[in-house]
Amino acid sequence: MSDSLSDLSSKSIQEISECSNLKELELLRVKYLGKKGAITKQLKALGKLTSSERPKAGKKINEIIIIPVKKKIENIKFLIIVIKSYIKSLCFCLFLITLIFDPFINSSVGLGLKL
Repeated sequence: MSDSLSDLSSKSIQEISECSNLKELELLRVKYLGKKGAITKQLKALGKLTSSERPKAGKKINEIIIIPVKKKIENIKFLIIVIKSYIKSLCFCLFLITLIFDPFINSSVGLGLKL
């Protein structure tokens, strides 16, 4: 079970790192932590282990569960930073457009033209 948990851990980390949006992250959450998810199956299999193996396997499963949560938070923070920079650049573009076209708008209104 330890080998399969290690494989599961590395596979989940890799897939989370490759996510590019929140929808993909949600699909991975369901894949691993959903009702029929890979980690959920491992949790159900804990009951079949001996009492000496159970604590080690449980600890490993808990570590696997925590890693996706941390990666998800990191990815969300990154997306927020990208969105903020996009909004700032959009605001700057609007400022430039206003700066460039403001004289034309003011002179057109003076000539009786309506915009």
